[in-house]
Amino acid sequence: MKNNQIYKEKRKNNIYEQALVSFTCLKKNIETTDDVYEEFADRIEIYMENTTSGLRWVFYRLNNKWKKITGTTTQKEGKWFCDGYDNFVIIAGNQRYSSKKDGWDTIDPVFNCLLNDVVDRHMDYSVDDNGFIVPFKNGAHYVFHKDYKWSNILTQTGAVLESGTWKCDGDNEFKIDSPTHIYSSKTGWKKK
Repeated sequence: MKNNQIYKEKRKNNIYEQALVSFTCLKKNIETTDDVYEEFADRIEIYMENTTSGLRWVFYRLNNKWKKITGTTTQKEGKWFCDGYDNFVIIAGNQRYSSKKDGWDTIDPVFNCLLNDVVDRHMDYSVDDNGFIVPFKNGAHYVFHKDYKWSNILTQTGAVLESGTWKCDGDNEFKIDSPTHIYSSKTGWKKK
């Protein structure tokens, strides 16, 4: 099976799992915070004020959209996903909310296309001074640097397996250019 087909299968499975259990992490988090909420077939609304016409966060089930609404006005919108059994993450522009930290972080806009892509694929990631890091189960991780350099690093030893450059290819896609291959998040790896 080609990388593309594997990604599509994993993505389909992640979307299916998210549709089945997506509200579990929200409900578990709500239990610990005692927030007032209302559940509908397609969404959960968490009321941030004591009135249903006031400020609320709306989490949609099937498309993983999130909105911050006051009355009928949308103030902010983005994507959300579960981060474990009882926590969730919201991505809105270059800001990231984590229920674990109960706070917002700002992510360098250079990484927005990477952020959007990994969120769409339900992949793990982190951001630190080294750059945008995407770990893989095979024991390696990708590091995308602000200066558009890219490295595939063996996590245990720190050995660089491959390196090159990267660039955004639209708002939700990116490309990697290594000495022997080119990767597109749309189509996968290809030999030069």
